[in-house]
Amino acid sequence: MAEDMQLSQLLEKIILNLRMMYARSTLVEKALAQVIAENASLKSEIIKQLQIVNAANERD
Repeated sequence: MAEDMQLSQLLEKIILNLRMMYARSTLVEKALAQVIAENASLKSEIIKQLQIVNAANERD
């Protein structure tokens, strides 16, 4: 019974940590999107780099 309780608590902690990680990544994603939207040259460079990566992935 004690093991079940420990497992339950561990799973709750894991779920909480995953939710926190998701929340942080969402905030970072929104912040990056705003920075990119405000900087045309950065946006252009990112698009170029993504096109290069996509082309390389298609070849592989």
